[in-house]
Amino acid sequence: MSSKIYYVILLHAHMPYINHPDSNYLEENWYFENIAESYIPLLRMIERLSSDGINPNLTISLSPTLCHMMENEVIERKLKKYIELRLKLIEKERESYGSNWQIKNLLDIYEERYLNCLDFINKYSGDLITPFKLYQNQGLCEIITTPATYPIIPLIINDETMNAQISIASLDYKDRFSRDLAGIFLSECAYDERVDSVLEKNSINYFFVDSNAIDLSKYDPYQSYLADNDISFFVRDDVSVADVLDINGYISNPLYREFYRDIGYERDISYLKEFTLTEERIPTGIKYHRITSINKPLGEKEIYDYDLAIKQSEADAYDFLIKRINQFKSVNKDVVVVSCFNAEIFGHRWFEGINFLENIFRKTRSERFPIQFITPSNYLLTTENKIKVRPELSSSSENGFFDKWLNEKNDFIYPFLYEITRKFIKTVNKFLNSEVSGDVDKALRQLTREILLMQSSDWAAMINMGDHKEYAIYRIKKHYENSIELINMLNSLSIDMDRVKKLERENGIFPFIDWRVFSSKSSF
Repeated sequence: MSSKIYYVILLHAHMPYINHPDSNYLEENWYFENIAESYIPLLRMIERLSSDGINPNLTISLSPTLCHMMENEVIERKLKKYIELRLKLIEKERESYGSNWQIKNLLDIYEERYLNCLDFINKYSGDLITPFKLYQNQGLCEIITTPATYPIIPLIINDETMNAQISIASLDYKDRFSRDLAGIFLSECAYDERVDSVLEKNSINYFFVDSNAIDLSKYDPYQSYLADNDISFFVRDDVSVADVLDINGYISNPLYREFYRDIGYERDISYLKEFTLTEERIPTGIKYHRITSINKPLGEKEIYDYDLAIKQSEADAYDFLIKRINQFKSVNKDVVVVSCFNAEIFGHRWFEGINFLENIFRKTRSERFPIQFITPSNYLLTTENKIKVRPELSSSSENGFFDKWLNEKNDFIYPFLYEITRKFIKTVNKFLNSEVSGDVDKALRQLTREILLMQSSDWAAMINMGDHKEYAIYRIKKHYENSIELINMLNSLSIDMDRVKKLERENGIFPFIDWRVFSSKSSF
């Protein structure tokens, strides 16, 4: 077998920036669910492993938009309210359905998890960036980031936007984590060669591509390469990811909790609305059934047995490691395997997923498997890249290109996006070599935020899927209208500061942003 299996596990965490200080939107629940079910359990897993002397050497990508939500005090208060309402719902369920011992046991498990979340939030005074920063400083993980608002890089048509998206992300990361950004997870691994010079300009050492970015008949996906400008890149491993996520992968085991059957779709709305703050049906996170069979209708699913599922996740972790060893048993050189997963899969989508992950690290040690978990930066310190390869235009979407974000359902976005971006760049260039007042500077900075938020690929993806399509269109329209309003203010030099401050309150991401980063001849 190979001399050594180096293993990079990359967990990618991203949310579009959703902040509505004066109202409640259903889409805010995505953030609350992911925090309570994935991100905090992930942090607690790292904490447990560290206390037992195990270093997971995880790589975690946190998008700037997600990081800003984690630091937002209004969102923090809403998160606590969300958890408190779930705890009240659990108590109500006990009163109504607690006579069933299996249901009672599950309610106890859910209650413990939500209470642990509250304890963790209070431990760090609501600032969830702090533990990520702490664990990175302790050498337990490497934190990287994404382009500022998660655009699909090949769908960016002007250099100013590409420069801004990477440069703002790099500066935002440095401000938050007090160190230079080492690597970047390009949104959905979407790559085109124009990005290379911007990565080099920002001293970024590495990035990731999908396996369809290289010719697998010529190049080995289990080593790192140098792009033309000598920046390293890693190739996603399809095999290990498929073992987890394919229709017959671990995530579909009949013993695991059924994600799609939730009491939010079964109880009377009059019963639920006190706890969900809406008269629409939404998931509550309280689920009582197991997958049973992927072919069984939801109404025929059997009751979930937590203990059996946890035992299965331990067995699956062992099987996963054996498969990785067998994958390379006939290879006589060192390899680097890069498994990229959305962080939300573990805990949120796959309830037992955090336990699966934890057992990967624990069993590697207890069984003395020849696998070394490593971060990309540490791997590059141990290995000298010599082979230069230019990746192909690609992404990690179903067909390897950009169908999800550019098709007949959502292509109407782009004329508006490109038009307003060109107007914005023209406005920036107009003020570039002028002395600007404080009011003009504030308006320009807010205009920059509105443009960046409109460029998020999440809106196109939501429209493509059809879920929350109305919200996505609303956000695109609002950012477009806000941008037009600000450009008109700037062109007339009549700045309505009350209006600017109102927009700042809702869309005040990147508080130290410099609008000059979008200039056509920026040296920023």
